[in-house]
Amino acid sequence: MNLGKPEFNSDWNEHNEMIGEVDDTYETEEPKQEWRHSLERAHYYKIVKFCVNDLQESLKQDDHFLVRKTPFVYVHICGTILSKNVSKSKVFMEVNDGTGSIECSLEDNYFNLSGSISDRNNMQDHLQKQSENNIVLQGVMVLYSALRNLDKVIPKDEQDLKIGDLVSLEGKLSKHNGVFHVFVEKVIRRNVSDFIEHLVRQKLFYQNLFEADQSGSDAAQII
Repeated sequence: MNLGKPEFNSDWNEHNEMIGEVDDTYETEEPKQEWRHSLERAHYYKIVKFCVNDLQESLKQDDHFLVRKTPFVYVHICGTILSKNVSKSKVFMEVNDGTGSIECSLEDNYFNLSGSISDRNNMQDHLQKQSENNIVLQGVMVLYSALRNLDKVIPKDEQDLKIGDLVSLEGKLSKHNGVFHVFVEKVIRRNVSDFIEHLVRQKLFYQNLFEADQSGSDAAQII
C-alpha cells in the first residue's frame, strides 16, 4: 500500500480550478431597498397645489391622502404667516392662504446651509476682480449674481421668517389627532406678484383636476 502523498489526476485539478472560478462569480450584490409605500414613486413624490381648505378635508389613507381621485403626500402652499413659535429643535408657523390656516414646522437644522450662502458673496467679490478679461469667469459671474438675488428670498435663520411675511413652502402633509400639519422641506419668502402667479398655477391645477374627473382618469397631472 502506498501511504505517500496522493497524486491527483488532471480531472481533479480541473475541478479545483472550476470551483475557484465559480466562487469568484458568486459575489453577492447589496439588496436594493424595497419600496414600501402603497403609491408608485411618481404619485408619492409629486407635489399638489390644493388650497388649504381642501387639504383639511382630504381623506387619510394608510400612507397618503386623497382629494377626489388624486392621491398625494407632498404639498405646495403659498400664504401669510399668522403666528410663529420657536422651540429648541423646531420653528412652528401657522400659514393662511386665504381659504384656511394650517400648522407648519421647520427643523432647526434647516438653516444650517445659510453659511454656504454667505460664502458665495465672498466668492463673487473674488471672481469680479479676476473676470475682467476672462469670458468663462464672466459667465460664472452671471450665475453668482443670480444666486445673490436668490439669497434675498431664502431665509437664513428663523428671524428671517416674520409674522405677516408672504411665503411659499413645500413639504410632507401629516395628520395627528385630527390636526393637519406640514413638515416643511423648502420655504421661500414671496411678494404679491409671486402670490398672483401661484394663484394662476393653482387655477390651472384645479382645472386639470376637474378635467381628469370628467374623463375618468385616476389622478390629475401636476402643473
